Amino acid sequence: MKWDAAVFDLDGTLINSLADMTSSVNRILAGAGYPPRTLDEIRQFVGNGAKMLLRRSLPADVSEDEAEYLLELYKKDYQAHLLDETVPYPGIPSLLEQLRKNGVRLAVLSNKPHASTVQICNTLFPGSFEIAWGDRPDVPKKPNPAAVWNALGEMGVPKNKAVYIGDSETDIRTAKNAGMYAIGVSWGFRDMKTLEDEQPDIICKSAEELGNVLLYTNKE
Repeated sequence: MKWDAAVFDLDGTLINSLADMTSSVNRILAGAGYPPRTLDEIRQFVGNGAKMLLRRSLPADVSEDEAEYLLELYKKDYQAHLLDETVPYPGIPSLLEQLRKNGVRLAVLSNKPHASTVQICNTLFPGSFEIAWGDRPDVPKKPNPAAVWNALGEMGVPKNKAVYIGDSETDIRTAKNAGMYAIGVSWGFRDMKTLEDEQPDIICKSAEELGNVLLYTNKE
């Protein structure tokens, strides 16, 4: 059986957005009088949406009301600086083109704000994805499988003919919760041990290897 569709995570899988997220978080922290966070700290904080990213970045004693206010500032700031330094990972644009030419249908599902997800995909990967969805108020965040099932339903692809690809524990859990083949990628925001502990079906170490798995490896 060949794969009919590939559903991708965005941050840490298709794009390296860590510098822009770190800069945006630190602008908000500085404006509120809080200490900055390092790139490696932000690397560990991402994966569960903007609200959790900012909450983890703030001191523990910050009130929920203040955190919500700063979250809105962060969303506006980040939306204005989405593509200052963010770029696709090596080999990703050509991989997407190769998959499309071979009839694999493509989708992106992210926990980052929906408007940011759409703008990034339209700018860096124009025409590549049938679906590009970020965090939306009516759909639970990953690792809840609802967004994956909704996307596959809209594409008309059964879950046993689709793969889910991501760089984090959230992504592997999403794939498993959705009943899909789970592919981890090692070039993103988590280390190899974190991925291995989640026991995906396979871990790919390059875009070329991922392409080979998607196009030439059949799951019986």
